[in-house]
Amino acid sequence: MNDDAATSPTANSLTQRFLSAVEDLRAELDHATGLDSRGFGDAWAKAYEKRVPAVVRNNNLGGVLRNLRNTIAHNNYKNGQPIATPRADLVEAAERLLFQVRNEPQIQNFMIHDVATVSPVDTFATVAAILDAHGYAQLPVVDGSTIIGLLTTNMVARWVSGMVTAGKESQLADVPAGDILAHSGTHDAPLYAKPSDRAMAVCIALTDRGHPAVLITRTGDATGVLIGLVARADVGRIFRDIAIAR
Repeated sequence: MNDDAATSPTANSLTQRFLSAVEDLRAELDHATGLDSRGFGDAWAKAYEKRVPAVVRNNNLGGVLRNLRNTIAHNNYKNGQPIATPRADLVEAAERLLFQVRNEPQIQNFMIHDVATVSPVDTFATVAAILDAHGYAQLPVVDGSTIIGLLTTNMVARWVSGMVTAGKESQLADVPAGDILAHSGTHDAPLYAKPSDRAMAVCIALTDRGHPAVLITRTGDATGVLIGLVARADVGRIFRDIAIAR
C-alpha cells in the first residue's frame, strides 16, 4: 500500500469503524454471557464457552478480529495513522457479526410466507397439478386453519405405486388428499417451529433428523395456524444468507 492510500480519509474511516465494531462486540458479548471481560479476546472466549450462537459459528473470524484489533491498538500511531488498516470486507464482516450478536437470525426471516396448501377433500388431480406447476416436494394439508398433515413426493410415490400394483390406477385422480396422508411414513412428518426460533437451530434440526420440512406456526406446534414453511432444500440458501463472508 502506498503512503497516500495509507493516510486517506477512507483508511482512517475503516480503522475507526473496525475498532468501534469490535468494542461494541465486546460489550454485546459481555451482555450475552452476563460476565465482565478483560478485553475482546476474553469476551470472545467466554462467549464461546457459553455457546453464544453467532460466536460458535464464526469462531475463526473472532480470532482474526482479535489479532487485528490488538495489532492496531497496541502499536504506536505514526503521523496519526495506525500500523495497519483493515480491509473494507473485514470491517463489514465485523459489523455484520455485531448485528447478528444483537439480532440472532430468526427462521421467520427466511421462511416461505405464501404457503400453497390443499384441503383434505381436494383430489389427487389438484395435488398433482400444484406439485407439477411449482416443483414442490411437499404440500401441507389444511382444513380451515387446522393443519392435518404434510403430503410429500415420497409419500405420493409410495401411494401411487400401491394403487398401480392393485390395478387401481384409473382411480388415482379422484382420491382425496386426506386419504393419501394415510400412507405417511416416519420421514414424511414435518417439524414445527415458532417464527422467533433461531434459524440455524431450526435448519440443523431439519437436516439432522431427516424431516422434509418445517412448518412455522405461532405456537410452534400442529395446533397453531400455518404462517410459513422451510423445506430441507432451503437449508443451503439459509446457511449462505447467514454466513459472514470475509
